[in-house]
Amino acid sequence: MPTSLRDTCLRVDIPRTDGNIVDSSIAKITYNTEGDIVKSSVITSPMVGVDITKENIKERLEDVLWRSMNFTSKLIGVDELTGMRHNENDMKLHIIKGIACRNTHHCAGNIVYHPESSYMLKWLDLLFWEEYGVIFNNSLEGQVSVPRSSGKIDKTGKINKSECIRWSSTCNDWVIRVSLDNGEKEKHVSLTDIHKYNPDMELNITLPSRKIYEDSPKWVLEIYDSWIKKMPTKFGSVNDTENQTSKDIIREYSEEELI
Repeated sequence: MPTSLRDTCLRVDIPRTDGNIVDSSIAKITYNTEGDIVKSSVITSPMVGVDITKENIKERLEDVLWRSMNFTSKLIGVDELTGMRHNENDMKLHIIKGIACRNTHHCAGNIVYHPESSYMLKWLDLLFWEEYGVIFNNSLEGQVSVPRSSGKIDKTGKINKSECIRWSSTCNDWVIRVSLDNGEKEKHVSLTDIHKYNPDMELNITLPSRKIYEDSPKWVLEIYDSWIKKMPTKFGSVNDTENQTSKDIIREYSEEELI
């Protein structure tokens, strides 16, 4: 999976003089492989009382995604997808699908929206999957053998139901969270090691069909195509170019939105 240079983030916290409140902002800069800036944005905490002002819906949703992963406060009665105000009793809450594989805080990925803009939720989920390299639906589940930091092989690891697969730049591999020591600990284990120590396991992934997005703006389809191109095709070492030990990943497409 091609990756850009590491994103640069700068957070500024300014205490208010009128109370125990801190106004926070985060600047995010993304670089391409040549070191050029391809995207930059400044996200302000809703506690400041100012909403995202971008009118371009793609750019707004990118900022909404980033803000939902870094700030927990919300503007009352404001649809985060559109910035429009509504009766607060009419608002709904959406949790970005698969967010826990990147941020386990209980408020991470929480999006307040009005039912009128619910059609955008699948765009936001897709933005997250593509931006952070996430496979939402897969077949890996149950007891597995995994290597521990001591070098020993632990045969009592467990992949919980509905765990997502995500791309790890640190490992340069796809990884999945494994529960250890009866849930007391956890680690993200590469698919290479999952396959190596559990050679009988199969990996199936279910992806949303492109048809789900066919009535969406062009940029949504471009995000979808980019995400699909990043999907792994082999269950095993990403460096096994001759496919001597890796298995084919069974890929299925669903014409219904993934739950």
